[in-house]
Amino acid sequence: MVKKGYGHDQKRKEQFAKNMILKVLRDGKKHRSMEIEKQAQVSPTTLSKHLKDFEESHLVEKTIDLKSDYPYPVYYQLKMQIHQVLSWAWAQASSNLLKRGDITKYMHCLNYSNSLSVLGYLRIYAENPKQNEKMIDEAIEHFVISLFQEDLQRLKGYVKNQAEKGKNMDKVLAQVESDLEHDYEDLAVFESNRIDR
Repeated sequence: MVKKGYGHDQKRKEQFAKNMILKVLRDGKKHRSMEIEKQAQVSPTTLSKHLKDFEESHLVEKTIDLKSDYPYPVYYQLKMQIHQVLSWAWAQASSNLLKRGDITKYMHCLNYSNSLSVLGYLRIYAENPKQNEKMIDEAIEHFVISLFQEDLQRLKGYVKNQAEKGKNMDKVLAQVESDLEHDYEDLAVFESNRIDR
């Protein structure tokens, strides 16, 4: 018999381990597995499992230094910029939020994720504005469509699935809209008070 709540706790622990591993790798340098294991404070089995998942997701690159003495050292390096890593993490988290039916939190995270995408474009542009002028103009032109397309598709699937199960999704979405309005009102009041100080 499986212990009640085991699945949720296990998922939470796995996500924490993944975050710790990515935290070590986010400097973009090559790291050996023993170094990652020590800094991330994870077991060799957990590290091996997540590094394999990261490799398969093309998030991390594994290289073997054949020029060194045997046994050849194995290195792991993040293949993406930090904003790309966060976008990848968002894709993982968003699917979990929809499984739980937490659309309000999904919308908050979507806003955060999209802000990171905007920031990513701006940082690339800021490195060399003259050289990256065309890139930023193209990004602006196609930004809205590409930015929301995947999320809208994901949400469409969720709404359709729930409606087919008999759930009144118009009512659910109206509640989400109301929750978001209250959250943003609270944020606006907070910011207004902070500015007035």
